[in-house]
Amino acid sequence: LKAKRQKALSALSHLAYKRGRLNGEANESLSRLALAADKGDWQAVRQFDALLRSPQDAISVLTSKK
Repeated sequence: LKAKRQKALSALSHLAYKRGRLNGEANESLSRLALAADKGDWQAVRQFDALLRSPQDAISVLTSKK
């Protein structure tokens, strides 16, 4: 599955969206990072996978304010 990180981000951002707390800029930034990682950018892989080790941290980033 080439887009596994994008799928994981979608699941996490959906939780924030349902709560009405999704930060669109953070979601877009993480989406670009996930896409780069899914395309094989090893630096993006390391960054994104480190964030996903703790889903609560990822949700915190997605719900943070500017």
